Amino acid sequence: MMEKEIFEKYFKLDFLAVVNDRVPNVRIAMAKVMRYHFMKEISGSFIYDAEVNDAVRLMNEDKCADVRIEVSDIEAQTSG
Repeated sequence: MMEKEIFEKYFKLDFLAVVNDRVPNVRIAMAKVMRYHFMKEISGSFIYDAEVNDAVRLMNEDKCADVRIEVSDIEAQTSG
């Protein structure tokens, strides 16, 4: 099993659920991970993933400004 499949099977949905965590620092950490994945990874495996992009959209509307700042320059993708 490749790394992407392992992540999807065992971790992805739990990770994406963090977008709704009540602790701002947890959401900020997630936003930083997303920023790295979208902006730094040359071949980010989940750039076109619908659930990941939904999480980015939610973070762009987060009540915490620090979360919004981290993802402000990420353009959510719709297809591969």
